[in-house]
Amino acid sequence: MKFIRHKASRRDATLILVLTLETHLLYNQVLSDLFQKYVLPSLKYLRDNSKAVVPIVDMALVSGLLKMLEGAIVAETANDRFKLEMVFVFCAIWAFGSALTLSDDGHDNQADFSEWWKSQFKQVRLPTRDTVFDYWLDPISNKFEPWRQNPSFHAVNFDSRTAKMNEVTVPTTETASICHWINLLVQCRQPVLLAGPSGRP
Repeated sequence: MKFIRHKASRRDATLILVLTLETHLLYNQVLSDLFQKYVLPSLKYLRDNSKAVVPIVDMALVSGLLKMLEGAIVAETANDRFKLEMVFVFCAIWAFGSALTLSDDGHDNQADFSEWWKSQFKQVRLPTRDTVFDYWLDPISNKFEPWRQNPSFHAVNFDSRTAKMNEVTVPTTETASICHWINLLVQCRQPVLLAGPSGRP
């Protein structure tokens, strides 16, 4: 009887291992497809049409995307192709577009990138109002929501008797997005560099 139980448990373990490997291979294939679909066109667009606040090589942009994905992909996401693509899109938008800024002539490269993204990639539905940078992907509802609904957007209790105004960060959608990505990357033990003029990261 013990031999039969032992044999059954080995069979179960083998089946679990096979299913895990199949899931892992499917996950890798989905990610490979997403990289082909989104990364190369985005890098080409950036090279041809935009200017970042600091020069960034393609490898650094892709590395940033991988670091964001590491923090954003959770178990429920990894097992669902649609959810995985939504997370990939959210991370790709920020990995490729967050360093875009205003040109010397006042041209908004981030707004252009947003318009290009919305016209180029329509499989994942993004809100049509505002730019793609005005929304975050809520992992619970799996919907793009305004940054004001992100946990990083919070009220500040300011008392001028105990604190100076220059010591307070006023919550805005930009500070919420920055805090969101900093928290995500720091949890993965990834370094973060913020660059840009005062008041606009």
